[in-house]
Amino acid sequence: MTEKEKGILADAEKFLEAFSQTPRLDGPDSEQYWQRAADALTAIGNKWRHHPLVEKVLVGIYEYLEIKQKELSK
Repeated sequence: MTEKEKGILADAEKFLEAFSQTPRLDGPDSEQYWQRAADALTAIGNKWRHHPLVEKVLVGIYEYLEIKQKELSK
């Protein structure tokens, strides 16, 4: 694994840690949570110049968080 790949995965892990507690879909913090998550994704993507690994891993994490929120909101 290259140093770049290690850095990307480390940033992805930090992103997941920061956003792993999803709010309820109908909760008052939901919109703000997703805006902060989108802003963080953009910053990480820009940091790594939208490397293909960044795009794939972060989109996967974002989709996973959406699933977690839907499950929480059932």
